[in-house]
Amino acid sequence: TCDDDASSSDCNCSCPASVMDGTPYEVLTDRTGLMHWIDSSSRAIFFNESDGRYHIKGYTPQMETDAWEQILAALCDPGHAGEMYTSAAPYDPTFWVLHTTAE
Repeated sequence: TCDDDASSSDCNCSCPASVMDGTPYEVLTDRTGLMHWIDSSSRAIFFNESDGRYHIKGYTPQMETDAWEQILAALCDPGHAGEMYTSAAPYDPTFWVLHTTAE
């Protein structure tokens, strides 16, 4: 948690160093298991049985490497958690308008 005296850079979310060793693809697949969940809800990301890897439809290998890096970066730093980040958010009337729009 951050107090009022902390800078915003001190209050950023991040992934623990204990899982960040290896390539972004390895972190997403081997250390976190996130790719299983991303694959289950994505039409673009799929598991290829023949090579045992996840791929992104229409992407070259270099484009995939860049995408894994971007996905991991986005998951590790969701930005500054605001008022709607807490469990009390549904009590705010604007939550319901924003929530359905974001979905």
